[in-house]
Amino acid sequence: MPPFRPAAFARLADLLSRQSDEASHRSAMSRAYYATFLVTRDLLNIRDRSADVHGRACQELKTMGLEDLAEDLEELRRLRNVADYNTAIHFRQREALQGVRTAHDLLQELRSPSTLRRIRSHLRRSLLKAPAAPSSPARSRRAPRGTARR
Repeated sequence: MPPFRPAAFARLADLLSRQSDEASHRSAMSRAYYATFLVTRDLLNIRDRSADVHGRACQELKTMGLEDLAEDLEELRRLRNVADYNTAIHFRQREALQGVRTAHDLLQELRSPSTLRRIRSHLRRSLLKAPAAPSSPARSRRAPRGTARR
């Protein structure tokens, strides 16, 4: 079975945003954000799975000079937080439709050849700067300084 493709969330978000109920509008916003976030995370080869990964994805885009994309992703996250957590306000269809449009545009830009070249170049530079792995398994088992090995 092939791995799940996060862009499928964007198609679901589009369908949900066209429904007439608020639960669908809120769910559409959430799926639109996660489609763009997961595609971004995967393109940037971010393996972190902590709560900080959302901010890290935006920061990586900014580091590459893709501030506009980072701002769009941050805005989608803000709207997703409103849709998912703020039940005291009415989340309207127009907000869901706008979020879905922004997600669609962001996904299209992430797939553009110029953006993909920039991301690949950044990842290559990052690999060149990465510290080398220990040369032998014994080195990786060395006790921290100041502690005795048992």
